[in-house]
Amino acid sequence: MIESFLKKVSAVSKRHIVNCFVLSIVLNMAVEAISRKSFLLLFEYIFSRPYVFFYNSLIILLTLLPVLFIRRKTFYYAIVSVVWLGAGIINSIILIFRTTPFTASDLLLIKSAINVLNKYLTVKQIWIFGIILGIVVCLVIALVVRLFIKAHKYTDKIFYVKYSILYASVIVIFILATKLGLATNQLSERFGNIADAFKTYGFAYCFTNSIVNTGIDKPEDYSEEMVLEILYDIEQNFEHENVHVVSTKKDINIIFVQLESFFDVKYLENITFSENPTPIFKMLKENYSSGFLRVPSIGAGTANTEFEIITGMNIDFFGPGEYPYKTVLQDNVCESFPFVLKNEGYATHAIHNNVANFYDRNIVFKNLGFDTFTSLEYMNATEFTPNGWAKDFYLTNAIVDCLISTEKTPDYIYAISVQAHGKYPEEINPDEYSIHAYDEFGVISPEYTYYANQLREVDMFIGGLVDTLSSFSEKTVVVFYGDHLPNLGISNETLKNGDIFQTEYVIWSNYPMKHSNENLEAYQIGSKLMTMLGVDSGILSVYHRFYSNEDDYLDKLQVIQYDMLYGKNGIYEGLSPYMPTDMRMGVKDIVIEDVIIEANGDIYVKGKNFNNYSIVIIDDDDYETEFIDTETLKVVIEDVDELEKLETVVVGQGELNITKLSLSNIYVLEELDE
Repeated sequence: MIESFLKKVSAVSKRHIVNCFVLSIVLNMAVEAISRKSFLLLFEYIFSRPYVFFYNSLIILLTLLPVLFIRRKTFYYAIVSVVWLGAGIINSIILIFRTTPFTASDLLLIKSAINVLNKYLTVKQIWIFGIILGIVVCLVIALVVRLFIKAHKYTDKIFYVKYSILYASVIVIFILATKLGLATNQLSERFGNIADAFKTYGFAYCFTNSIVNTGIDKPEDYSEEMVLEILYDIEQNFEHENVHVVSTKKDINIIFVQLESFFDVKYLENITFSENPTPIFKMLKENYSSGFLRVPSIGAGTANTEFEIITGMNIDFFGPGEYPYKTVLQDNVCESFPFVLKNEGYATHAIHNNVANFYDRNIVFKNLGFDTFTSLEYMNATEFTPNGWAKDFYLTNAIVDCLISTEKTPDYIYAISVQAHGKYPEEINPDEYSIHAYDEFGVISPEYTYYANQLREVDMFIGGLVDTLSSFSEKTVVVFYGDHLPNLGISNETLKNGDIFQTEYVIWSNYPMKHSNENLEAYQIGSKLMTMLGVDSGILSVYHRFYSNEDDYLDKLQVIQYDMLYGKNGIYEGLSPYMPTDMRMGVKDIVIEDVIIEANGDIYVKGKNFNNYSIVIIDDDDYETEFIDTETLKVVIEDVDELEKLETVVVGQGELNITKLSLSNIYVLEELDE
């Protein structure tokens, strides 16, 4: 039968089958060499993990074999090769700026990446990069079009049935190879450290995995009965009838302050500093509850640490490299501490001194239970780092504004800082910095020197916030913690604590509070705080409280998370109690009180709470706006003849000619005549 099959396949087709096998290996080698930036590391990978290398080649082969069904074969070879090589090049470029490799989730983060591009590249570099990218894209498109038109179109008979059998056979081999790889630990479905996973399991496998493996896998033994059994066990460990609807109203303000790329540099083995850049944080650690906090990322991935702490969910159960902010939380609510505390009578606020649409927070925070979101567009920020990040001290006023906006209502505030964010410069003038960092040879390190001085200012922000809240009349507790280590090439070997996924936390309060030091996972710290405060509500919070030391703790946690986000909501007896909030942007009203129109076409808008992100909108058209002060905006109308036709004025917060985050009151110009 095999002999008969081979006789029916033309010599040309045989050659293309061989071409596919050879090209899959060549492409795999090229992609790995590009990603690893080294031929030496490529061959080390091939010889140390031959099974994994050929398995990755098999994945690429599956994308090449459809050429057997296509007449423009050269065109198809080119397309597939460009896609794989392009992915390898993108991965290599991304690894210059962060430690996390290129995954499918990055395709959803393009908008966010564009927003921060100027923080990593100069304007000149962006232009050069854009021009080169444009030229490359145009050349690739031209080449593809030319290949499609000019490439030889094979007229040989296509044996659809035979080729289908061959392709199906390769798929079966792939499935068996996958099962064997997983059974022998040559492969893994879950990646604790995605950067190491790409090096260990190969780019093709990890990137493909990030495409097909999203969300939380349905547990094998998942059922409504199992969920109810877990719920029953939780309730048995708690004296109330239904944990998730318990009402034990508290009057303590709860504030989480997520510190960008923040950690105690004393843990570095190979870098020394002229002085400790974080003395205030050190003092707080010594006098209040503290410990190591294990976060899910390093050098990037802020949103995933944030997700774990806000929800109490473990990000490891999601697909490799996945950001729930860009997937399931786009359209679904999720149990979170803001939602839980809203049921306790709290007002809930999010604050971030960066733009609101980064990681789609302006969309996602509604599904996490926040009443308000104060982003950079609602701060009068004028001081920025050399990289263009807003200074963190602006968060203090924003936090106080949230606290005083609710009078007697307790507040849950989640503040996200940004100042210590990279990129860290490779060249500096040491005389401009008060703290100097030295490498193992005693040479000043530009990157660490810059980073240390940003840390110093962040530490001063911590101290300023503590001072402000110390005299605040309401009881307040604050959790300070680092979201991940900075992208400075730190490894386990260069840390005294030996773990690149560990940052630290401190729980400070402006009233006497019992201290409790322990090391935690990021998804456990919210539960710890609720336990310390005596807030006995929230399924996930109470689960962590009672089951974190059980052998099946993580297995049942996965069941709960799956049920809440993808299952039948059995944990809520079939219906989630949470609905998206009608989230307000900012806590202060942006108000137009008067509009002054001068004969020369100058228009002055008078009001309250304006800033550099305020855009004057006249009759539904955005106008270039000059920020004068918090009470004055200026617009110039070039065609003065148009002045008499103008009817309404609105101030929107955001960017020119972009959908606004919020709008002020509508000011009708006819009011002037009255």
